[in-house]
Amino acid sequence: MSLPSQMCKNCMSLESVKLPESLQAIGTGVFSGCKALKRIELPTAVKTIGGYAFSQSGLLSIRLPDGMATISNGVFNECFSLAEVSLPQGVTSIGQDVFANCRAMRTIVLPSGIKEIGDRAFARSGLESVIIPDGVTALPNGIFHGCLSLSEVSLPQTLIDIKENAFKECASLKGIVLPQFLTTIGDNAFEGCKMLESFEFPLSVTTIGRMTLYDCVNLQSVTCHWMDPVKIKDIIDNKTTVLRVPVGTEKAYKKSKGWKKFKTIETR
Repeated sequence: MSLPSQMCKNCMSLESVKLPESLQAIGTGVFSGCKALKRIELPTAVKTIGGYAFSQSGLLSIRLPDGMATISNGVFNECFSLAEVSLPQGVTSIGQDVFANCRAMRTIVLPSGIKEIGDRAFARSGLESVIIPDGVTALPNGIFHGCLSLSEVSLPQTLIDIKENAFKECASLKGIVLPQFLTTIGDNAFEGCKMLESFEFPLSVTTIGRMTLYDCVNLQSVTCHWMDPVKIKDIIDNKTTVLRVPVGTEKAYKKSKGWKKFKTIETR
């Protein structure tokens, strides 16, 4: 049994729903815009929830059934009051914009089996801390863009790629430890992290995008480990940030386009 797409879309006065135990699928946008709907109990038989099914609803909390493996795009997008979310351990994929703009959500426990997370999945949410589990290899475009309260992030050792805008405007992020096998950091990845005090590139990084550390106004130091500087274009605009490099490499960094823009280069 399934609920057809947009069945109750924009039913502004809908406060409660009793779903049959035989329900297996909820269609696209079924409860989208139901701003009076605060809570709903999903039957255990539900395996599929269509895109934007609860977007812009008034949900305060949600527990997804154990049989779900994939969370479709935008399911809870702009659920401004959604504070508590329980994800089943079987979830392996979170789509685009799923929890974007969930301003009341302070934390979330991601299942250990997560492998894929979509673009902007948590953008502009109220997250304060998050642990990305092992198995995730890429942080997508804008995953935490505009998460103004995000101050603690734990990244897995399996991570090799941080896409563009991933942590852009995470204004409360003071520090972050990048995993040792990371290879790529995209454009504007940490732009606008105004509380960031230090940043260290792992030796494994081979590609760094433009404006990676722009508008990081409190950034005191950037540390590199390469004996031969990685090629960059323009990653920083803070003229007081100190670049720390390996002994004997100062001349190479001072001659390298991009790195030579640092006014102070020291050995560590």
